[in-house]
Amino acid sequence: MSIMLGFRRASARLLPALTALIICAGCAHKDSVVSPNLDAGDTVATVGDQPITQAEFYTQLQNFDPQSTPSTGSAGRTVLEKLINAKVVLELAQQEGVLPTSAQVDQYYQGFAGLQESQSVKPFAQSLADIGLTVDDFKNELLKPQLAQFFLVTKDSLPPTDKEMQTYYDKHKVDRFSEPARARIKVISLADQTDANQIDKLIKGGKPFDSFLPRSISTQFDNGDFPQWVGLDPATDIEFVPVINAIKQLKPGDTSGPFLFKGLWWIVQVVDERPATVVSFADARPIVAYEMLLDKVQQTQTQNPQQIEAVETEQRDLTVKMAQADQIKISLQQQQYQQLLAAMKNPPPPPPSQMAPPSGAPAPSSQQGAH
Repeated sequence: MSIMLGFRRASARLLPALTALIICAGCAHKDSVVSPNLDAGDTVATVGDQPITQAEFYTQLQNFDPQSTPSTGSAGRTVLEKLINAKVVLELAQQEGVLPTSAQVDQYYQGFAGLQESQSVKPFAQSLADIGLTVDDFKNELLKPQLAQFFLVTKDSLPPTDKEMQTYYDKHKVDRFSEPARARIKVISLADQTDANQIDKLIKGGKPFDSFLPRSISTQFDNGDFPQWVGLDPATDIEFVPVINAIKQLKPGDTSGPFLFKGLWWIVQVVDERPATVVSFADARPIVAYEMLLDKVQQTQTQNPQQIEAVETEQRDLTVKMAQADQIKISLQQQQYQQLLAAMKNPPPPPPSQMAPPSGAPAPSSQQGAH
């Protein structure tokens, strides 16, 4: 029942846990789910005094990716369970005195959005809108519960000082806060080299590049737009060397000739360019704070896993307590949702790896970190 996203994967960074909805935006079908019985503002569940609206439930359901979140149950049950768990985490953080403030949520949002926008060609708010989320939705429904988890895990830690943040920035100035020259591109991809050569000839003869986008067989690029900035230094991304070699001498508006990439023939137009940049410490502060928090959580995961397990146990126990006291209610009457509520009231014993340390075990040690 835990939503400790990424904590069990010691080698993985935790940023992908929050970007899952953004990444799978292209697989969403926003008009595919309609409820005949509820309005968008109606609640499908409540946790204490925190409502889960139909709009919140269906937005996440429409963007649900079963590959990224394996489940033995239905998508609807899995999504609703995650939403309920997120509300329980907020309640637990409130009880423990570590509930993220609005200022903290805003600060870490700036850092998270900054990390996203350093790679994506779209403003982060637009990426959210593409999957039916507003900035406030993202802050309240995704980011705030995730920060609450992080703060519960690192609650004995101290926020970083300005000196520590400057030291972190200086250490990672090259690998995290510098970007090579980059290009924004559009792509036409074709299976046949002859077709690619014919289209290339027509473009060189004056036909608009965009007029051939319907011929492209790649459906993952909206209007041909490649979703990320492409670094022009081959050493930074070996996988994209053929693309980089094809475009590194081009200027905005120029088009490459056909080249083979990942089994298809690509013709690429450079839309825009960015010079190599180094983000200043002043601009990087929100990103530094977010990165330091992620590093601290991973450090706790590796060095003090008992703290992770203790928080998971607290969350599970609070879920049971609230469900048994009818402080968790589910309005959806389908059997799968009522079974979910019953399982929250009477859960099976947790696996040994998630049980709290036995009585008398040493208390988790506190370590300096960030939040």
